[in-house]
Amino acid sequence: MNYLKTGVSFNFKYIKEQHPCLWDLYKEHFEGIDIENEEKVYFNYLADKVEGRVLFNFLNDCLPEELRKNLEK
Repeated sequence: MNYLKTGVSFNFKYIKEQHPCLWDLYKEHFEGIDIENEEKVYFNYLADKVEGRVLFNFLNDCLPEELRKNLEK
């Protein structure tokens, strides 16, 4: 099993289309990264390519409000 393709995943295509303001905040951090499938981009794959704090903030901003509250406590 390839650990880079396991765990939490993001749908970059959906984020770009449905949440363009969110995408605009982070897109520069993902430029130049080879993404095979924009509909399923794994956190583990991005972990060694994007600064940790940026990736954490992106994950946090993608979460629904009710789940985000638990991280802020």
